[in-house]
Amino acid sequence: MMSLNEKTNIKKLIDKKLKTQLITFPTEYFNYTFNQFIPMKRQSCYLIHK
Repeated sequence: MMSLNEKTNIKKLIDKKLKTQLITFPTEYFNYTFNQFIPMKRQSCYLIHK
């Protein structure tokens, strides 16, 4: 399990990427990298939706 701090850092990183590449950022790539970080769906939902 990741610590809350690690989750927050990953979320910030993803938020930053989405803000800078919102239009060109490929969904498949996002899903792939996101799933590498957060294997659990519950965590990914939490991170995506805060």
